[in-house]
Amino acid sequence: MAFITLSLLSIILLAAIVRCFLALRRNIELAQKIGLPYIIVPWYTVSVPWFILAPVVNPILNHCLPTFMTRSWLKFMDPFWTWRLLYSPFHERENDTIVSVSPGALTFNTCSPEIISQLGAQRKDFGKPVEVYTILETFGPNLVTTDGPHWKHQRRIIQPSFNEASNVLAWDETIFQTTALIRKWDDEMKRSQNAYLNFHDDLRTLALHVVVRGSFGLRMFWPGVEKGKFGEGGVKDEGQHRMSLGQATLAVVNDLKWLFVLPSWALKWAPSKYLNKIWLGYGTTKWERTWKSTSENGKRHIDKDNSKDMEQTYLVFSPVPLPPGSELTDISDSLISTTQKPSLHNSLGPSLTQQEIMSNVFNSLTAGHETTGATLFYCLVNLAMHPSWQVLIQQELDTLFGDRDPRTWTHAEDMRKLQHSKLDAAVLETLRLFPPNNLIPKQSSFDHTSFLRYKGKEVQVPSNTRILILIASVHRNPHYWPPPHTAASSAEPVFESEIREDTNDFRPERWFVSRKSAERYGGRIVPSHDNGIDVKSEEGGNERGFFVPCKGAFVPWSIGERQCIGRNFAHIELMVAIAVILKEWSVELVLGHTSGIEDGDEENKGGRWEEARDRAEKCLRFGMRHYITMQLGKGLIPLRIVRRGSKGLLD
Repeated sequence: MAFITLSLLSIILLAAIVRCFLALRRNIELAQKIGLPYIIVPWYTVSVPWFILAPVVNPILNHCLPTFMTRSWLKFMDPFWTWRLLYSPFHERENDTIVSVSPGALTFNTCSPEIISQLGAQRKDFGKPVEVYTILETFGPNLVTTDGPHWKHQRRIIQPSFNEASNVLAWDETIFQTTALIRKWDDEMKRSQNAYLNFHDDLRTLALHVVVRGSFGLRMFWPGVEKGKFGEGGVKDEGQHRMSLGQATLAVVNDLKWLFVLPSWALKWAPSKYLNKIWLGYGTTKWERTWKSTSENGKRHIDKDNSKDMEQTYLVFSPVPLPPGSELTDISDSLISTTQKPSLHNSLGPSLTQQEIMSNVFNSLTAGHETTGATLFYCLVNLAMHPSWQVLIQQELDTLFGDRDPRTWTHAEDMRKLQHSKLDAAVLETLRLFPPNNLIPKQSSFDHTSFLRYKGKEVQVPSNTRILILIASVHRNPHYWPPPHTAASSAEPVFESEIREDTNDFRPERWFVSRKSAERYGGRIVPSHDNGIDVKSEEGGNERGFFVPCKGAFVPWSIGERQCIGRNFAHIELMVAIAVILKEWSVELVLGHTSGIEDGDEENKGGRWEEARDRAEKCLRFGMRHYITMQLGKGLIPLRIVRRGSKGLLD
């Protein structure tokens, strides 16, 4: 009996191996007909289960298998290999598109703007594989997890919430929240001169405060704020809840994978405080508990019960009255106005269901604070690592705003000044190097072969084939990014080869180029505002300006109609927050925290600063993890603020 069982198992295993081999050979032949470079991997890697399993399985394969067996394919088994390898695989194969071949399917990996722009334009042939985004559907269908008619339906209803009025809100609230954060940092620095500040978490919280204002019309305050300190109506965000909305959002976002893997009841009753916290966050952010009802002016109110749990929260909410005649409505107001009774999902009415509203508001909170907070952190870290650029931005801010208090800055008068400025260049350079996501998945049509134009030829894309737009790779593609140069230099940069490492470096000056250089790399220039700094000059009749990459070369917000709906809101928030911080303060690396040497030591300060910069650079390069968005998962980059005019590390 045992022999028969073993024989049957052997036959089944052999049949499976033969089947996989035949499928792989068939797919290799198909890849050869397509005519693009290809790599062979043992199994299909573009799926949610593999995204979760890869961090565990890949190290085991690397440890157990000899190098000669894995050299050609193991590095491509990481679903986010684009961050580890950047542009190098494409340079080695002298092609901007590579096909991954597995027994299960083909996958197109591209960093070609020519192909990317077509993928964004041809939505009927190249749709969104919504199954990849299942993890974001914890609260129900939303703008990110739907496609086709359902996506158009939701987009039509949500789009009006993001308008000029919401941009004004982003401007004003960012100034308010950043000013409050600076006061908090200043107090912390006074308590300990050599302390470092928790920039990473504080900037995420800053972004959360701003997006909550945009989502709910409620103002969030920083620790230590007492009721009424900032005006009437200040109340703690707790009521009968055991978590604030902010705490709940962070708890769910940070560990959303567990809501995907386990049912909510398992999280609630699990013998783990870690899992219980996720369940508590999930319950707090549920529709019934997040906001209760609408008042006459359409604003939600929070329960103000004097529960003992109120004292555990660190956040304070206050309704913010709108100016008379204002057209501004927050996201939840706009969506609540469309509420209808739940209906069959294939029956699209003029409004959204309650579940769709809850899911879209939660995604607004998630995307709004995760991506913007992380980008703020990366930008300020890079400016601390490149103090000369920080000084240039500060000089620019002095020219733009003079001695004006940030609280007097207005969107109508001052927003135009920041566009295409040195500050804008630093923000865009940060988004180029550290995009919120590393890839954008697309799927070819299920019922017919699709075609793409590439290098003057027509490339066949088989039906039901996954195409991955590799953002980290296209943002470093040397064929579409001019080499950096000194902004004040009048000489055109010269290089002998397309093998360039500068695309991996933080060099905001690359955004100020001549028309000739921009066109050489497929882009164009737009006028830069003349703020008394050298951002425009004439080089033998060759005008200089602000670089606009060719379509498909710069895609931090995605592409085509699927671009982030709140990108203008986020861009304003990024520029304003950094402007408010750098107007009166400088951001510096903390030298002594990891080396054990106090910053007050004058000897070898320059050498220790280089050491701190190298450590920060390695942390940004190798400490990233990919979970919903790209995040700093390992290592510490200690920063502090120093008032401008005070003695800093490099003075």
